[in-house]
Amino acid sequence: MSKGVDRANVQIENNVVLANESGHRRYRSVDEIKQYLDCRYLSPIESCWKIFDFEMQRQYPSVIRLQYHLPDHQFVIFNDDNHFYDVLDRDHIHDTMLTKWFEINQSHVPARNLTFVEFPSKWTWKQNKRQWESRLQGRCIGRLPYAHSHSGEQYYLRMLLNKIRGAQSFEHLRTIDGVVHPTFKAACAALGLLDDDNEWNEALAEASTWASARKLRSMYCTILMHSEVTNPYALWQRHWKSMTDDLQYQIKRDMGNSQIRIDDGELQNLRLIELELILNKNGRSLRDFPPMPLPSFENAQFSMNRLIREELDYDFTSEQQLFDNLYAGLNEDQLKACELIMESYTHNHGGLFFVYGSGGTGKTYLWRTLITRVRSQRKIVLSVASSGIAAIFLPGGRTAHSRFKIPINLDESSSCLINTNSNLAKLIRETSLIIWDEAPMAHRHGFEAVDRTLKNILKLSENASEDCIFGGKLVVLGGNFRQILPIVSKGGREATVSVTIKESTIWDHCKVLHLKINMRVMNLRLPKTTCQQLMDFTNWLLSVGEGKVSAISLTEFGESNWIRMPSQFLIKNDSQSLMRLIDSVYPNLRDSYRNSTYLKERAILAPKNGDVDKLNDKMLSMLPGQSRTYMSADTFCNIEGDIVENMNPPEMLHSLNFPGLPNHFLELKEGTPIILLRNLNQSEGLCNGTRLVVTRMGDKLLETEVITGSNIGDLVLIHRISLTPQSTRSPFPIKRSQFPVKLAFAMTINKSQGQTLKNVGVYLPEPVFSHDQLYVALSRATSPDGLKILIVNRDDDPWDYIKNIVNREIFDSL
Repeated sequence: MSKGVDRANVQIENNVVLANESGHRRYRSVDEIKQYLDCRYLSPIESCWKIFDFEMQRQYPSVIRLQYHLPDHQFVIFNDDNHFYDVLDRDHIHDTMLTKWFEINQSHVPARNLTFVEFPSKWTWKQNKRQWESRLQGRCIGRLPYAHSHSGEQYYLRMLLNKIRGAQSFEHLRTIDGVVHPTFKAACAALGLLDDDNEWNEALAEASTWASARKLRSMYCTILMHSEVTNPYALWQRHWKSMTDDLQYQIKRDMGNSQIRIDDGELQNLRLIELELILNKNGRSLRDFPPMPLPSFENAQFSMNRLIREELDYDFTSEQQLFDNLYAGLNEDQLKACELIMESYTHNHGGLFFVYGSGGTGKTYLWRTLITRVRSQRKIVLSVASSGIAAIFLPGGRTAHSRFKIPINLDESSSCLINTNSNLAKLIRETSLIIWDEAPMAHRHGFEAVDRTLKNILKLSENASEDCIFGGKLVVLGGNFRQILPIVSKGGREATVSVTIKESTIWDHCKVLHLKINMRVMNLRLPKTTCQQLMDFTNWLLSVGEGKVSAISLTEFGESNWIRMPSQFLIKNDSQSLMRLIDSVYPNLRDSYRNSTYLKERAILAPKNGDVDKLNDKMLSMLPGQSRTYMSADTFCNIEGDIVENMNPPEMLHSLNFPGLPNHFLELKEGTPIILLRNLNQSEGLCNGTRLVVTRMGDKLLETEVITGSNIGDLVLIHRISLTPQSTRSPFPIKRSQFPVKLAFAMTINKSQGQTLKNVGVYLPEPVFSHDQLYVALSRATSPDGLKILIVNRDDDPWDYIKNIVNREIFDSL
């Protein structure tokens, strides 16, 4: 509404006219009111405010400044001539807003549902009586004066007053889960509002009471990789015995000698070896966490490149047998693609291929066939994907960013962070085939960075050339452009298309191979009528994804991108429509929610995080059992000085929600489904997008069961980790320590990409907003019977029309 810099032209004049013949001065008449009206500048925003007759001077609702204090530290006002003992003998000297709040909570049960900050919304403070009275009309907002983090107990008291409901005394404020803590700071720590190394000690100590030593070792490595541990060696020294208590038994069993004893030094060394191997699988090492000691490898096999050793850690004979079985099951399109790729592999020609196919055409099956073929010849294959959920379906899969060290912030000249003499560079030189799944999701600068880096690494290798794409390596990309493309912050259609791989310089070198046969409808065991229904459903989805379904415009000058949904999928929008959507996707929820297979097969999808959170909260409230709320510890990071910290109280940080980060309040129940928000341990299938079920809730950790991916049924311990927003729109750097999970009854459409579900509900309180977002939501369902859609359009819009955004130019020349 307002562009450019506001300017004002000012003219300064002498108001005194020259003296007349009598010597008296004359002054020019000035109409100050007229000057004010003529010269006053109204900004566009203020003008609009006046045009719409908005009130210029009013504060609503009213705000009350709440007084709070430590025990016996309340303010007392007196005059200079008042006697000290007379002041102390006043009737209401101990009556403050805070102490009277305690008294109200003792006598009025309904008042205990409010925090001190929320209390003025239902009660009003009478200053003359120094008493809270029930509010009869109006509303009011309570505000606590700011306390600096260096103010000691007062700062932690303020944090508790924002969280604790119905406190009846200062001691009650310090009581958490029945334990009375000696200080307000200790109470905040018990609530999880503070973050320090002691949290990891408590988490490991709690886990040691009901988790195996192997789980503890995996948990310790996850803590090192995802948390800012001040002294990892002290943490190891404190808990190494609980991490190795299974080792003596294993050695006695393997050696057949129950009398054998191993000293503590050797036990630690053997477990340090295992920790190093766990970290190696995730691209890290104990060297990254000083002052952790390095293990001693006496066996010669550990002296070679650990990355090469990991990629060759398979049985060649079984790989050949698996290849024979997979190769026999290839359809016509898959066989043609496999032979073209293997021809380049056999003759060492290198090259770049793109396998293009929609969901169900067998891309993953083709990847497995190629991988087993190369591995059966004792060669190395690097299998990566643009998303964590896609990577776990590949043998030895990793995300492309973690494998190739692709920078987060990319530009035209970016290169991967790989030293030419590193173990990773040596692994790349030994690699015979690179498979990159879900390629359309990645930014084109990421492919160019990998291309630039591989050319640099391979420039001295035999049969390599700087003129060859990817330095002469054989690279196979795969994916479907009928999916969500790379996200450009505040970017429009042109910006989104411009960052796709099709706009990259490497696309000119790419040979496109098509997979068109949908294997889901080729199941010979299904009746012909069912196969025909699946075929019709699949063809309709492809038409939606390519923007070929007949569309209209709902406004005079709007784009024609609204399509009509078949009535068989729709739920009529009314006051009970949301419950009908939930019942159609989750029938008999209260009786079936503890069945992991039941939860695995279904989800409700929505475009935005806010709508997903509302759905998850509603469904959580429908389940029996006691819920437990975990609160995050939020702090600023990398701040020079404390200006920002002084200006922003903790509750402001707690109120901020960022995409990809858990909220400050995380409410869970046993048996509820959750979804990971970070790649915790890709070697164990714990990737961003993996769904799990909560089986046990501790104070500092969660025990969960994996229900998707390649490790279904595994029990996994999850602890809090340090998270920072990936969005560059964050006003300041913030660190949030919280469990990296969210409830997963419902999830965003973007998060569901790559997942296959039996029952899908699509909830659209607002239209979709990006390319093929609608196609991604609809295509998660494996059959038309498992798809239900609830559209919440405006009253003047047709109830059965839905927006479908498709950038059709992305399909040109495919």
